[in-house]
Amino acid sequence: MLAQDTTTVPYCGPPPSPAALWLSWNFDPVLVGALAALACLYALGCTRLDQGGGGRGAGEKAAFYTGWLITALALVSPLCPLSVSLFAVRVGQHMMLTLLAAPLVVAGRPAEALAAAFAVPSRRRPWLRPAPLWPVRYVWRQQARAGPQAVRAVPLGALRRFSFLVSRSRAVT
Repeated sequence: MLAQDTTTVPYCGPPPSPAALWLSWNFDPVLVGALAALACLYALGCTRLDQGGGGRGAGEKAAFYTGWLITALALVSPLCPLSVSLFAVRVGQHMMLTLLAAPLVVAGRPAEALAAAFAVPSRRRPWLRPAPLWPVRYVWRQQARAGPQAVRAVPLGALRRFSFLVSRSRAVT
């Protein structure tokens, strides 16, 4: 039997040399097209919602586009190929995406805007109903009873901060 070549190239490409780092942008057509389509559909949906009287505020639009920009920079910039060779950069890239970009995109309430962009009638949008807040309140009460040590614990503290973001976004709507 002949040995097969099992060399694979990661999504972000091969690790760049230090001299070519700033020239190694990831302009994958599928990625760039998906990012552009998402931004355009969100803008179209916001425009339709503005015309219908239930528009997005400037803060929600700014939050979405800031999260979108962070996502684009994390995936298109030289940070992506550098994350192939340095694990610390890969962790940093994932932290940018999960702790910065994702909450900002969600704060822009993209589900309603994308539903409006695709002209889905409001009666056919059951996923847009407000989520119940009892799970958030339950977690907060449990942490308050456990004391400050539980708040400092990484998983519970992260859950509490996330639940604060969710409860704030529900209070705004």
